[in-house]
Amino acid sequence: MVSVARKNMLQGKGRFAFSVAGVAVAALLLAFILALYRGWSERLTSYLDETDTDLWVVQKGNESFFSPSVMLQNTLDRLDPVPGVEHISQLSGRTLRLRFEGDDYDAYVMGFQAPVEGSRFGGKGGPIKMKKGSALPKPGEIIIDDILARIAGIEIGDVVTTGETELTVVGISAGGNLGVSILNFVSSYDGTRLVNMNVALVNYYLLDVTPGQEQSVIDAIETNNAGLSVFTKAEFSESSKQVLRRSLLPVLGLVVILVFLVGAIVVGLTIYTSTIEKEREFGVMKALGTPNRGLMSVVLEQSLVCCLLGFATGTVAVFGATWLAGRLVPQFVTLIRWQDLGLVFAATAAMSLLASWLPIQRVVRVDPLTVFKA
Repeated sequence: MVSVARKNMLQGKGRFAFSVAGVAVAALLLAFILALYRGWSERLTSYLDETDTDLWVVQKGNESFFSPSVMLQNTLDRLDPVPGVEHISQLSGRTLRLRFEGDDYDAYVMGFQAPVEGSRFGGKGGPIKMKKGSALPKPGEIIIDDILARIAGIEIGDVVTTGETELTVVGISAGGNLGVSILNFVSSYDGTRLVNMNVALVNYYLLDVTPGQEQSVIDAIETNNAGLSVFTKAEFSESSKQVLRRSLLPVLGLVVILVFLVGAIVVGLTIYTSTIEKEREFGVMKALGTPNRGLMSVVLEQSLVCCLLGFATGTVAVFGATWLAGRLVPQFVTLIRWQDLGLVFAATAAMSLLASWLPIQRVVRVDPLTVFKA
């Protein structure tokens, strides 16, 4: 049966190549979608995961970093006396439009407090990593993420504007690309002036607590402050990821299903056409006593070989596609995991089985008498 399947594929090289290409595209898209989801999932909360703090305090009901809470600055007076709280920092964040050399760029701007020696306030929530320049912007200064700097061609010393305000770039940071937004940093003064429109509001409080007292601090704050919620770093990260899962997963799931079906249809139609053309040969095999299982193996082998070659081609192509996407669109975030390639392989194998169903139905119903027809 192997020789028959191979003969069918070699005789229809063009059709077979088209089928392999269809599977390769399907495998490429499946792997690319998974890489995109994994990349976003990892980068979405990288700022939260890498910020050195124990607890995040937010307005009750705002349980994601991407739906900023709004708290009065005097909330600090209620957090400071809580037993176990050792250090408090505050952050203000908002999407602003930065203008540079005539072009506008949407950027998430974070206002954070510079550390003060000997003080238990400020110093947390700034850039994750500095590439060059100052890590502590003064009023009228800004730290730009390297991704935005690459996109806009911004260098240290350049001046960007937001509204009527000019900000001098004093540093280039790394790690602020969250996939859905890019973090840039200003002083707490500019955070209030630009982010909260001169109103004394705070979006997040970051608390460092005495080791082992996290839960007691959380209970004390939430019991005495009905309008606040407190999360550990891990909890706030996971809660923020839910935003991506709720909004993106249904869309990606639908796309994956459509890609899977298209790939199966391409392979199925190709093999079905080949089966019809070879119907007389299948009739001869059946007339010579070949069981249905033998006929089915010919179809299954054609489908499996096609899908395996398509998977191999698509897998190689996805590495090139993700590299090219990152070069063309710097903020594009992807992550290829071997486990996900295993899922793509399983999907490709399932695709081959689904594609074989209709051709198999055709060959098992072949009438041996067709051999003797003119």
